[in-house]
Amino acid sequence: MNQNVWADTWETAVRTAIGEDGLLFAGHNDLAAGGIAHLTITPGKATAMVTARHGRDETHTVITVPVLTGEQAAAVHGSSSHCGHHRELRAGGLPGCLADPGHSGKVPVAPIAAEIGFACTCGASPCRHVAALAHAVTRRLSARPEELAVLRGLSPQPTPAPDTSTAPAGTTTTRTTPEGQLYVAAHHVWGWYRECAQPPRVCDHPPAFAGTLASTSPSWPPPPAPAPPEQRLHALLDDAAEQARNYLLSGTALECSRDGDAVRLASTLPQARLPEIADRLGLDISQLRERLTMHRATGNTASP
Repeated sequence: MNQNVWADTWETAVRTAIGEDGLLFAGHNDLAAGGIAHLTITPGKATAMVTARHGRDETHTVITVPVLTGEQAAAVHGSSSHCGHHRELRAGGLPGCLADPGHSGKVPVAPIAAEIGFACTCGASPCRHVAALAHAVTRRLSARPEELAVLRGLSPQPTPAPDTSTAPAGTTTTRTTPEGQLYVAAHHVWGWYRECAQPPRVCDHPPAFAGTLASTSPSWPPPPAPAPPEQRLHALLDDAAEQARNYLLSGTALECSRDGDAVRLASTLPQARLPEIADRLGLDISQLRERLTMHRATGNTASP
């Protein structure tokens, strides 16, 4: 993508402000790996959720710049009328001629390195997350230079367009609601859940529906052969839910055992064909019945 004068000026300023080639290189790799989510530019700051390449932890990263004062903004708008670009500026654009102080009332529209500030929840400043965000803003300004006017408070914030330039296909990049509430990645929620002293109670009963809903729900025909009957499908769903519930409560990794799973399901599925199950497991019917009895009594599916 070809850069314009505003993207070039921004890139020069943030490179000077960060001042470390290693961080700039790492940030470029993080951006290329799709590590930027929900890039937002508002008056005075650019924010994003940033994940380092080969990392899993997201950080909330902010780059700040001063917003032009009312007098400065008025000077820029007044000077732009002399070069014929005032309509473009008032419409939300940012003509490149305003990079010339003679066209902007001697007001620097682009920030300089000394005015740029950083903040990141990783605790370091500057850091590779800041560098990634700086590169992402450069890319955004290359496509939409008018967003520098938003960043400096020269024009109202435009309706943001979906930013798919830094995220691979099939990923969700929206991390905040329109009200600004922050969504947290699922693996962060799971980590919090596992570390709680008293994990929240898992629901152990099916949801109750009002009688009107149950009466008006569609009645589906039974599944065609050779699919299992409806009662068995319900039993399989109940078994899967029970296994998931036990895993959430205990955190014990699920062990897949063909024989054990077959015995457990045979003890719960309605109208299970025990002779066929015993034959597939290489057991006689008496051995299978012994294991079923043990499972019902102790929950153990191992052979006695």
